[in-house]
Amino acid sequence: MSILGFGVYQISDLEECERVVSAAIEVGYRSIDTAQICRNEEAVGNTIKKVE
Repeated sequence: MSILGFGVYQISDLEECERVVSAAIEVGYRSIDTAQICRNEEAVGNTIKKVE
């Protein structure tokens, strides 16, 4: 279980958000921290759905 999460609150560009979340997952992050106010939840969700 990871003890460190990856925060995406400062990433407003949705394509960049998908790219960095994908990279974070590739290197082992399993906790992605986002919030409704960030307005990037859809990009995070789309990226997670693509993970095999």
